[in-house]
Amino acid sequence: VQYGTQVCRELLSANSVEEAVGARDTLESRIVPSGLFEAALHVVPVIMAALVDAERPSWVRESLLELLYWIVHGDSHPEEEARGVKSIGERCRELAREGIWLLYRELLREDMHEAAKEVIEIIDRDRARIAFYGSPSP
Repeated sequence: VQYGTQVCRELLSANSVEEAVGARDTLESRIVPSGLFEAALHVVPVIMAALVDAERPSWVRESLLELLYWIVHGDSHPEEEARGVKSIGERCRELAREGIWLLYRELLREDMHEAAKEVIEIIDRDRARIAFYGSPSP
């Protein structure tokens, strides 16, 4: 957990695209290798809270959205299932839905449109809302 906390801090304070991508890839390899580990349940709220800061550099926001995509796209790792930790993917999707307004705010930003749309298409059950907001502005 401490290592994950440290890597989250590195991602949030990244000063370049390379630093952000490196931290994102490290987190992704720890919680999403071939299924989700329980740590993903703790990472989703951190990602959503970090997205509150609309002034965060674009490379950090994009890395956060890409990591969130891989998490909400996943399901429990077999090891977690064997331990009795079930439905990690659905639980992560529920956590992300709690901050869906943040994702729609990112969707309306030209530089984050595609990254946010990929997450929204997985977690939002309101297909009409997706259709309404899903196309980039001309």
